[in-house]
Amino acid sequence: MPRVSGEHLAMRRTQVLDAATRCFARQGFSATSMDDVVRESGLSAGAVYRYFDGKDALIAAAAEQALTRVAGTLAWAREAPEPVAPRRVLHALLTRVAQEPGPGEVDPARVAVGAWAEALRNPRVHQVVESTFRSVRADLLAVLIRWRDAGHLAPDADLEAAAAALFGTVPGFLLQRVALGDVDVDAYLEGLAALGADW
Repeated sequence: MPRVSGEHLAMRRTQVLDAATRCFARQGFSATSMDDVVRESGLSAGAVYRYFDGKDALIAAAAEQALTRVAGTLAWAREAPEPVAPRRVLHALLTRVAQEPGPGEVDPARVAVGAWAEALRNPRVHQVVESTFRSVRADLLAVLIRWRDAGHLAPDADLEAAAAALFGTVPGFLLQRVALGDVDVDAYLEGLAALGADW
């Protein structure tokens, strides 16, 4: 029997995961069956199960793929020579999550939103969601610390709470984008700014 290269195995695994992600984006996690994934992938059931031991493993992998889209987005702000304004950082983050998929691509926003709900029942997905959220919040905290140290925030400001609140605007934006389709990054940020300092 000929040896199968690691590159070939990785390509097949990606083929299965991409098929599952298309199904999840189209039908949701709960309505998608392993048979759906097998059909979508064009592979045999044995080939699909070779890479993923079941639906929960596929869901966790698809959730990780969708959520890591935002992880690492803020490295530039952390490492910029000068402190970056929180509004500019939030703009970059929202622009990233709002990026439209290309032709034939799956909208990762739909998978990400489904992953948040799935995290309530699936420990593997919960771990992925928690890890990603904590990573983004840590990046926001680092940005806010630099902004405070540059004199733009009160010295005694609770920056951990501020980072959590700032991050909280991202799921709100994404949920409205997926459910309503009528939110725009710039308008959303203008709306937050309109609340002013005393809200």
